[in-house]
Amino acid sequence: MGSTVFKAMLGRHFKEGRALTFGEIEIPLPDDETECMLAICKVMHMQHSASQLDTDWLRLYELSDKYDVVTSMAPVAQVWMRTH
Repeated sequence: MGSTVFKAMLGRHFKEGRALTFGEIEIPLPDDETECMLAICKVMHMQHSASQLDTDWLRLYELSDKYDVVTSMAPVAQVWMRTH
């Protein structure tokens, strides 16, 4: 719900989305920094604390833009900027 990119990628019109109907899948993202993707996933699933997101914030913003989650990430980024 928080990303039009993830919604499309995991929807029934893409291979990854169709594979989800059969259970878990692994989606390789070799160009995306692991820690930043983990941070995005944690925020998208409400499993985060701004103080726990110890990552490259510029790269995190770039990936947030790439996957259309800037709006979803904004509240956490605001808290992080106030406390750091």
